[in-house]
Amino acid sequence: MILRDILRRSVPLSNGLSLRDIFIGIPYTFVVVDGGNGRSLGVAPTPMRYLVDRPRIKPPRSVRDLKDAISLLTSNNMLERAVGFAAVNAVSQHHINLNREDNLTDPFYALHDHLRPGVRLVVVSGEDLPLPKMRGCDFIVFRDGTRSENDLPLGLLPEHLNTADIVMMDGYSLMSGVAEVVRSYAKSAEIVIAMGPTAQVHPDLLHGTGITHVSSMKTVDVEDAVEKLKRGMWTSYLSGCETYTFEIVER
Repeated sequence: MILRDILRRSVPLSNGLSLRDIFIGIPYTFVVVDGGNGRSLGVAPTPMRYLVDRPRIKPPRSVRDLKDAISLLTSNNMLERAVGFAAVNAVSQHHINLNREDNLTDPFYALHDHLRPGVRLVVVSGEDLPLPKMRGCDFIVFRDGTRSENDLPLGLLPEHLNTADIVMMDGYSLMSGVAEVVRSYAKSAEIVIAMGPTAQVHPDLLHGTGITHVSSMKTVDVEDAVEKLKRGMWTSYLSGCETYTFEIVER
């Protein structure tokens, strides 16, 4: 299971780090960690449909430390899972070096050579992913809860993944387990890219998942970001982040 693999690999990365803050908000949850390189912040999508569909919400359990928070990644309580995902993202961000030579910066750089007429592109999103300009591409969007008449429900995803050339998915797809479906069915895809502000998982944690690239953003000023996120200023928070794109090279 992808989430179990991410959980197992992230625990050693958390050594030397401590839990600073947990905040569950709408529409995002975040975790802040302290370490030798200063503070790092990881965000995760707060599962809004989970909140809306239930008259009584079981709050997340209390956590004692960072490893406790990370362990929530595989919880069946989706609020807990959001905390766990944000914790993994915070640990990942602490170890991501934007000065690496393989940092592509442009989130669509990895797709440029593949976006040609006739290419079948599948987008799996629980959030609003930015979309590239695709002339002549066969373009299909699947969302966890359709938002437009052109969106398809996730139940139809497997039959379209079988013939996909490119798959784009967001952090929610990783957190919710939809990435397992992508790994099982997108066997012929040339590119499988996890992208968006909540796809902050370190590339080294994604080996063997079928994901070929990860594209997200790193918080530059953590204290300013915390203030903005607590006030619900999501767009303003994003403007203070630096984007990056890494290829995941299998060992």
